[in-house]
Amino acid sequence: MELMPVRESRVWTLILLGTALVVGVPLIVWRSLVDEEVGEAAQVFVIAAGAALFIVAAVSVLRTRRSLRRAKPAPAGLTVSGPNRGWRLACAGLGFLGGIAPFARSGFDDSSPVFAAFGHGFVAGAAAAVAIGLLYLRRREHEAGKRLLMAPQGSSRRAGYFLG
Repeated sequence: MELMPVRESRVWTLILLGTALVVGVPLIVWRSLVDEEVGEAAQVFVIAAGAALFIVAAVSVLRTRRSLRRAKPAPAGLTVSGPNRGWRLACAGLGFLGGIAPFARSGFDDSSPVFAAFGHGFVAGAAAAVAIGLLYLRRREHEAGKRLLMAPQGSSRRAGYFLG
């Protein structure tokens, strides 16, 4: 049976969100300087980031706690897959597209930096929350002395969690 570390799928999410931020935030700054809406864009970005950080961090920590509680001992014939570079590259590509998406909907000259700041603010808060969730997972795994693993199953059934 091949299991994947739970941490890996959360790293994919962090790569996706981080790439969107690296691409999108400079575009927001550039566009808001042109439109002279820097203050409004910054306020919207901070409010969206704070809201997302609060909500996503709570969900991430609760999800990790529930997964660790429900985890079963790992089976005997266990193989753990390593980092999947293909998925990481795909997440980076999707993050790039997500970074330029607010500006691509109506063209860069007609786009709203405030609209983009809201979306990327939410992404920034979610990225910070996923990073907090990863640190929490790492701490709990270190305390248990085991890694949280998952066995992806068919889409009709939930993934099984194991400690190994």
